[in-house]
Amino acid sequence: MKKIILKLFLTLAAWGMTLSASAYDFETFVVNDIGYKVTGTGTCELSWVPEWLDVNSIAIPESVTHDKHSFTVTGIGDTAFGWRGQIHSVSIPNTVTYIDKAAFYGCGITSIKIPNSVKRIDNQAFEFCGELLSIDLGNSVETIGEWAFRDCDKLQSITIPNSVKRIGDYAFSLCDVLQSVTLSNSLENIGYRFFAECPKLAKIEIPASVTSIGESAFFGCISLSSVSIPGSVTRIDDWAFFGCKSLTKVFIPESVTHIGGSAFGSCENLVSINIPSSVTIISDGVFSGCKSLTTHSIPSTVTSVGRGAYNYCSNLKDLYCYAPVVPVTHGGAFEYGTPIGFATLHVPAVALEAYKTTFPWSWFGTIVPIETDGIATPIAGAASSEIYNIHGQRLTAPHKGINIIDGKKVLLK
Repeated sequence: MKKIILKLFLTLAAWGMTLSASAYDFETFVVNDIGYKVTGTGTCELSWVPEWLDVNSIAIPESVTHDKHSFTVTGIGDTAFGWRGQIHSVSIPNTVTYIDKAAFYGCGITSIKIPNSVKRIDNQAFEFCGELLSIDLGNSVETIGEWAFRDCDKLQSITIPNSVKRIGDYAFSLCDVLQSVTLSNSLENIGYRFFAECPKLAKIEIPASVTSIGESAFFGCISLSSVSIPGSVTRIDDWAFFGCKSLTKVFIPESVTHIGGSAFGSCENLVSINIPSSVTIISDGVFSGCKSLTTHSIPSTVTSVGRGAYNYCSNLKDLYCYAPVVPVTHGGAFEYGTPIGFATLHVPAVALEAYKTTFPWSWFGTIVPIETDGIATPIAGAASSEIYNIHGQRLTAPHKGINIIDGKKVLLK
């Protein structure tokens, strides 16, 4: 008997849910030339704006009435304002909780304020909004979809509220004049081509909530001169900062265990970057084309150097490799376009002969042991220099013993 009652209850519940969405003789309706779609009992979304509507401003109502039924407007539907170039202003009420896929795709809006009621902004919501100058995202949005602001050619700055945890791939790519971005301190990851080819983006501070920087995330950000990578990040994926020609210094924290292929390739003005001791593999092409790199250190933990890792580092003078066992190399690790015949390789004394007899390490013009003989005394201003220990780990200040300061061995007694 209990099973029968339970089945009857579940059947009635399911029937009730169906009725709630179809309790009316209509699924869509029009009010003041604008289309709406029923989403539940007493709720609807703004579903479409006709192409022929000759207005440049729309205020979405909190509620609408049709056939003696009242509906609260809780959403903006797929492509609702899509390609409506004539519309420059849209006011969204605080009853709206979501903005659906491509809702404003290619729309002519110049600015918009998202109310605090909105929790979700879906894929392509504002993509190709070529006139969008500014957007206020409120403080309640939790997710922003893929391509959400891609190709917003006039958007100069944006602040992501701390409520946002997830932002999809391509979210801000190809924003030609985007200069200033403040990211949410709840953001979990920076995704694929997140800011790719934003040529005016000059600096970025990655919040401590982020654990990975995705493939091509900052690809081609040619004005990016400053990036702060927090200790929460464990992965920097392939091509992440490729072609960031204005980067000069990058500090990678010990939390990072993977730096992907070509991650810093073609960073032409990069003069200082460390590999943390948490990394064991130097990926293919990771520093290829870093022609301003004159001194670099490979920590003792590295066991493998990938194909083309240091190719076309045309000004490399000193390479410090602290690995006691000669790392395995894979075709053209640093001999193409890099004048290693005129460079010095510094290696542990115990492995000196091994490096001298192992290709392509043996091609370095000079191979010398890392030792204390002839080490310089501490230099003034060392606190503001690039400082590493003999294992290639970044230090905040010189320690007692051997330090590498700006590429030079310094003994602190």
